Parts: sequence; structure tokens; C-alpha cells
Amino acid sequence: MRKYLFIGLGGFFGASFRVMIKGADIFSNVGFPLSTLLINLSGTFLLAFFLTLTLKFFKIDEDLRLSLTVGFFGSFTTFSTFSKELSNLMLEGSYYFASFYLLSSIIFGLLLAFAGLRIASNIVDNLIQTEGEEI
Repeated sequence: MRKYLFIGLGGFFGASFRVMIKGADIFSNVGFPLSTLLINLSGTFLLAFFLTLTLKFFKIDEDLRLSLTVGFFGSFTTFSTFSKELSNLMLEGSYYFASFYLLSSIIFGLLLAFAGLRIASNIVDNLIQTEGEEI
């Protein structure tokens, strides 16, 4: 039961943070869902970075990890909003924007997830190496 409360709490903050960022979108009148793209891409990077650090080096409580990964990042990034906005672009006939949105979400999402994993792995490797030198 505790883990579900943690996930729910993380979800509350992730969704709230996303709505705040979306509400402050200065590009909303451009006709392109830039805020959702930036939210999803930053969340993808941060999720990979955080998971790599906490699984490889910094051991944290499993419920706290679930709260931040499944709860916060799961509700901060959103596939359903991406799908809705992509569908809207296609229905409006904005095929160039729709194609760019689809491809940039997938390609940059994968690249940023990989970057988050690699950067965190390098940090962990350096921390482990530093710990070994102190002994």
C-alpha cells in the first residue's frame, strides 16, 4: 500500500509541474506543441539519468524510486498528450509539423535517453574510481 501512495504523490507533483510548464508556454500560438515536446524530451533524459544513478550507485528506498520514476516522470511526460497533439496537427493538415513532431519526439527522445544513461554511467564510473583511490 505504501508504494501506491508514493507513486500517487509523485504523480501529483509530476502532473502539476507539467501543467505549470504548459500554462507558461510562450510558444502556444505558434501552432506547434513545443512545450509538450520539451517536457517529454527533458523528462526522458532525466528519467534515464536518475534511474542509472540510483540503480548503479546511489541506493535509495524502492518506494521513493517508484515515486520519482513511475509517479513523477510518468505523469510529467505523457504519451497521451503527444498522441492527441500529433492527431490534431494531422487533422488540421499541418503534415510538416506533424512529421517533425513525430520524428523529433522519437529520435531525440531515444538520443536523450541514451545520453542520460551514458552521462550517469560516466559519473558512476568516476565515483567508483574515486572511492577506490581513497582506500
